[in-house]
Amino acid sequence: MAAHGLAKNAELTARSAWEKTVADKNEALQVIVDGLKRDIRYAENLVDFDDAQLRLIGWGGRRPKQSLMPPGQARSLEVAAQGEGWITLDWKAPNEGGSVATHRVERQNPHAQEALWEEVGTTTSLESTITRQERGKRLEFRVLAFNKAGTGEASKTVMATL
Repeated sequence: MAAHGLAKNAELTARSAWEKTVADKNEALQVIVDGLKRDIRYAENLVDFDDAQLRLIGWGGRRPKQSLMPPGQARSLEVAAQGEGWITLDWKAPNEGGSVATHRVERQNPHAQEALWEEVGTTTSLESTITRQERGKRLEFRVLAFNKAGTGEASKTVMATL
């Protein structure tokens, strides 16, 4: 029992020393960061935010904010695998436009009187498996990339009979 108590005290002492060391390190790091920020502000103020002069010492001025653009068109949509009542689609990310937050997978029956696209899934990856699909029906699938700024152009469609 005494050995257990000694081991527990040693552990608590070591943990306390570690926590103090981490706190001291974080405090020293904050002092360095504050000093760097002060130096950068001084340099920017000294040259009145002139980018050409700031580049002479190795950095440029502040960049203007850029608004988020809608993503481009998802590329190379293809059927990766399919089975009875399910299909796996994969595609490549858009080359153009803003960053993609998520992808929406849509399908339609091209032979219906009103061929309307309906959402069948969303994903943040570059593939999606759609389940519980009607068997024996020929369907078209497409993918749209979107983010806060809007929706990109629909991908080319693929047709599949499940």
